Amino acid sequence: ILYLHGGGYCTGSPVTHRALTGHLAVACDAQVFVADYRLAPEHVYPAALEDAYAAVRWVAENVASFNGDASRLAVAGDSAGGNLAAAVSLLARDRQGPPISAQVLLYPAVDLRNLDRPSAVDFADGYFLTRPRMAWFIEQYVPSVAQRREPLASPLLASSHANLPPALTITAGFDP
Repeated sequence: ILYLHGGGYCTGSPVTHRALTGHLAVACDAQVFVADYRLAPEHVYPAALEDAYAAVRWVAENVASFNGDASRLAVAGDSAGGNLAAAVSLLARDRQGPPISAQVLLYPAVDLRNLDRPSAVDFADGYFLTRPRMAWFIEQYVPSVAQRREPLASPLLASSHANLPPALTITAGFDP
């Protein structure tokens, strides 16, 4: 599993997600690699995505040396990392590899252009992540409003989701 950490594209690291990814490795009896991608605002879109794609390529090319099976490669991530996992799946499909067998998207941010959805409005405050904070994170990662409409920034907007690996999407009850 290549895991892409959350943190609004601006915070987070393999260290902040060590407990989560450790539990994931044990629960799934899998090797979990955690990418350390470049963060905004110093590195705007698509820097984190290109780092994530380079990481999935590296895992696919090197997992056999860790006694892993590249044919069972999955991508996973939470929040911003869920966005990156979904976008990496699109990139891998469109760039002809590496093959990804599954996506695990934990409360993924898959539409960066629209914070007017009911969940973003209903849970805008009081549940840790606020709507204004989400807007700030998005502005840091994708300063160009026009680029937020690009499918690799907002994977939900891809013209086709055909030929992608199966996805397990987990949502949180009060997540904006």
